[in-house]
Amino acid sequence: MTEAVPAIVPAQGDEHLPKAGGAIPLPRWHSLSWLTGLLFLALCILSGTLPAAEKHAKAGNPQAMAAGADPGPRRGSVLLIGNQAYPWGPLETPINDIRAMREQFQRAGLHTEAGENLGQSQFYDLIDRFVREQKRSEFIVFYYAGHAIQLNGRNYLIPVDANIDDPDLLSRLFDLSYLLDTLAGAPAKMRFVILDACRSNPFSALPKASSGLSELVAPPNTLVAFSTAPGQTADDGDGRHSPYTLGLLKYLFQPLTRIEDSLKSVRRFVRLATENRQTPWENTSLENEAFLVASPLPGQNSPSAPAPRASPAPRPAGLSRDVAGGLCRQIFTKLSLGLAPLTPEETLAAGNCKQR
Repeated sequence: MTEAVPAIVPAQGDEHLPKAGGAIPLPRWHSLSWLTGLLFLALCILSGTLPAAEKHAKAGNPQAMAAGADPGPRRGSVLLIGNQAYPWGPLETPINDIRAMREQFQRAGLHTEAGENLGQSQFYDLIDRFVREQKRSEFIVFYYAGHAIQLNGRNYLIPVDANIDDPDLLSRLFDLSYLLDTLAGAPAKMRFVILDACRSNPFSALPKASSGLSELVAPPNTLVAFSTAPGQTADDGDGRHSPYTLGLLKYLFQPLTRIEDSLKSVRRFVRLATENRQTPWENTSLENEAFLVASPLPGQNSPSAPAPRASPAPRPAGLSRDVAGGLCRQIFTKLSLGLAPLTPEETLAAGNCKQR
């Protein structure tokens, strides 16, 4: 006798279950969800917003990173500003200075940003943005080449849109104290501010104005380097670079050399090159040793002991002090930039320049 097979009776609410041996029907809502998914996928592809594709594109193209994104840890970041297109007193070297310095900072593996011929609002905007982005830099360097002034006992950097005849001149300048306070708020271990400023300019003739910059107190773990002593003016130079920047290019990027020691070499170089008219100055509150360049730059050898100096040659007979001074500046420029060999007259005068 054939045993009866009990029929499967759907329970309450299970009417959608298939009958025995039947195909599984797709409910109406399930078909709609597939259509919706396909539609969403097509829209993502057309609009370029597919999450996985976006992540892959950003990973393969660093420039696709959104502005303000954390770039990761950096050993150091550098901001350089050069102002020279002043309508009332144009300079010759600041743009050359910041470009040459930027190249050296980049060779040292540091992140760099630069601004040229900035007005006041551009000055403040660039510095604010730069400091906001310094979330994971071990140290920060700010380098400025251009005009500056001491007014009412405070130090100001001069934007290119500042007008000496403006009755509200103070509100058109850039306050150096603002820069120092802003840098002090960045989460970096150390800060270096290098000012190749203090050039002679018409602003020095204003009431309550003084030549050069005034001495200041550096915030904690900050070094401020001036191109000349407090209250003194600096040379703009008669070549591609100022005497101070020539010294920085020659000595600041020596590998495994403390920055204070490098600046001592710069001071000696500038004092000799300007025949004691300009003596660079520093104010520091650093608490630890600081090395700007941790290893030799490409094509640069490790530092070695200096060769013994030859006895200085006497000044050539009949050579006036003025002529000798002009030759000294020419000699130092040639030696610093690696230009053509010295002429016999320059070679004879070189020893006298060194002993000054």
